Amino acid sequence: MNKEILTVVENVSNEKGVDKEIIFEALEAALASATRKKDGEDIDVRVSINRKTGDYDTFRRWKVFADDSTELEFPEKELRLEDALDLSSDAEPGGYVEMSHPSVVFGRIAASGWYTAALSMRLLVDGDLTIAGGLIGLGNEMTWPRPTYPGDTLRVETEVLAIRVSESKPDRGIVTARNVTLNQHGEPVQIAVVTMLVPRRPVG
Repeated sequence: MNKEILTVVENVSNEKGVDKEIIFEALEAALASATRKKDGEDIDVRVSINRKTGDYDTFRRWKVFADDSTELEFPEKELRLEDALDLSSDAEPGGYVEMSHPSVVFGRIAASGWYTAALSMRLLVDGDLTIAGGLIGLGNEMTWPRPTYPGDTLRVETEVLAIRVSESKPDRGIVTARNVTLNQHGEPVQIAVVTMLVPRRPVG
């Protein structure tokens, strides 16, 4: 049992009124980001935390494309179907295949970062930036330039870095944004660059 993760989730939920599921998802994203930073920025990683025990598993994953597809752009996280079938007999185009990957350690020193990630997620959920039709997260990278201390007042500023049309889904767009969490002194305590799949406004 990983009591540290359960303690962080319980404390943030009780102190800040954040839904526990939001905190778990923020921790999973942060652990995945830490894994990519450690083992290779170009790989795709998924982390799954057991909500009852706090234990977690890490998986490296690849998106599957048809054998004749011309859309493959990132060989570190994309595979043709014939290669994906070597990892999973259930592989199909448009889905993902996964294999177990070493997990990073969730330690006391890192707890401030996970705590900040959970609070930042709550601020974004409650904020004014909304996407009509919802969004799907495609990945993120997080860094924590400095710790968050008790009594700090946080805010999140979002900057849209890039917008493009999805080549595989023309009715969707891909948005890259930078979310910077600042303390009351204007100092960044978390920087997260996120990529999102969002609906496109109909043309005409």
